[in-house]
Amino acid sequence: MIVDELKKSILNYAFKGKLTLQFQDESISHSINIILKQKQELINQYKVRNEPKYEKITDDEKLFEIPNNWCWFHIGELGVFKKGPFGSALTKSIFIPDGENAIKVYEQQNAIKKNLELGNYFISKKYYEEKMKGFTINAGDIIVSCAGTIGETYIIPNDFRTGIINQALMKMTMVNELNKKYFLYYFDFILKKISNNLSSGSAIKNIPPFEIFKQLPFPLPPIEEQQRIVDKIEELFAKLDEMKPIEEELNQSRLNFPNEMKKSIFQDVLSGKLTRQNENENINNIIKFLNKYTEIKNNVPFEIPSNWIWIKFGELVDFNIGKTPARANADLWENDYNWVSISDMIENGFINNTKEKVSIKSYNDIFKGKISKKGTLLMSFKLTVGKCSILNIDAFHNEGIISIYPKYKNETLQHYLFKILPYITKYGDVKGAIKGNTLNSKSLNNLLIPLPPIEEQQRIVEKLDQLLPLCDEIEEIVN
Repeated sequence: MIVDELKKSILNYAFKGKLTLQFQDESISHSINIILKQKQELINQYKVRNEPKYEKITDDEKLFEIPNNWCWFHIGELGVFKKGPFGSALTKSIFIPDGENAIKVYEQQNAIKKNLELGNYFISKKYYEEKMKGFTINAGDIIVSCAGTIGETYIIPNDFRTGIINQALMKMTMVNELNKKYFLYYFDFILKKISNNLSSGSAIKNIPPFEIFKQLPFPLPPIEEQQRIVDKIEELFAKLDEMKPIEEELNQSRLNFPNEMKKSIFQDVLSGKLTRQNENENINNIIKFLNKYTEIKNNVPFEIPSNWIWIKFGELVDFNIGKTPARANADLWENDYNWVSISDMIENGFINNTKEKVSIKSYNDIFKGKISKKGTLLMSFKLTVGKCSILNIDAFHNEGIISIYPKYKNETLQHYLFKILPYITKYGDVKGAIKGNTLNSKSLNNLLIPLPPIEEQQRIVEKLDQLLPLCDEIEEIVN
């Protein structure tokens, strides 16, 4: 997605000092002592133990070049960090209903959805005072989701309910000399990449261990420059967010283009607009083979050439609906005869094998020996309505599929139906079903088929054989 890539480029420039105008008279040096002092105050306030020693960041540790008046810090030098309590400290038996003396337990969803109102876990004020007070969040703290959906952050506002973090959260309390929005842009841009790399091969991604996380390098500009960077990022991101719906619409159009092109091709082909028409060709040689033909003039899906006709599917072909032998009867399911389900069908292709087979008993008792022969045209009329395949084997099939036998026995007519039925069935009386759409015997019989002379059918088949593979190639490219 272009917008997402542009955002990454903007952040990349921002953290290298290339997104905003630099003022050399602004220096980070006056902030360093302030940062170190504030960090020590946080350590004392939160009684942090075992705080690691931070050596000067070496050139090898630096991720990229930054301006001369910036400074590399370890993330751990800029605040204090605390993960939620061990699982055994917050079990279901400890939780209580909400009430006057209930303390809220904040969860991952609060960070992920940026909403502190979510969640219904609470502990007693007594248990909070005795065991959990060290996990309290304060206004200005940043909470972070630490497992699964990692790195989602939220800055705690001033008006929030007193509460603690749970096992899947981390809280970060940063020094005042650090712009929190600047920190979070970097946190989101860099940390997720590092976490994924450190967790490669693991199904669930996690925040790196504290000893690694706190040592990660952080490019810190003067406080004034931090604000300018945040302002510029927000300005550019706002413009890109305006572009996002346009990009999504264009991307969807790109993905839809092959299918829309197929629909357009079928519409033109079946309207007689894509092939050369010959008015001397007529349909009579087909009609005379039909037992019944009802002339249709009104309420047709679209206009067709004058020497074509609209004909009901049930008047043009005979069709047999399949069956599914009782699953509970193992005698009906053996390795004797192929049995086609819709999942076995190859769209616009040939069926060479089936996942399941039925027994000789099914052959005799259920299907009465009426097997569909190799070369038979099959069409699904349930779930994937209009999916067509040609049998390359003898087979039975289920009740969501029909075997089609044109009354005018001509290979060209079968190929024509094979090509057009996936498209023309959308004009049928399709009903909704629990597992998808479906036609029934009546709607199948009444499905209207645009029928050209046999010579024109051949031209249509040849034209579709040329054009449809091109659509498939385009689809592979855009996907």
